[in-house]
Amino acid sequence: MSEEMKKRVLGLVSLHRSVIAEGGGSLCKKFNQEAARVLLELEEEGLFDLSDRMMDILAQCKGQSRGEHDGICERGRMVQGMLDAIEKWVQD
Repeated sequence: MSEEMKKRVLGLVSLHRSVIAEGGGSLCKKFNQEAARVLLELEEEGLFDLSDRMMDILAQCKGQSRGEHDGICERGRMVQGMLDAIEKWVQD
């Protein structure tokens, strides 16, 4: 995996942590859009195992822009757990 791709994936993990910490809102949609872009880049680099995990995440994350005070969606913490596993995988 290229260093640039590693940074992109780790940045995505960090972005979702912000979603959780800040209670969702417009960051949810931003995360979903960025995750879709990262998925395409992973596939372009031939990182299919990792792109499969990203597809699993996108299947759970609808990226709906919730009200700024509505809190995170019911799947937010599960998605973060999946991202934490990806983070460990990328760092190893």
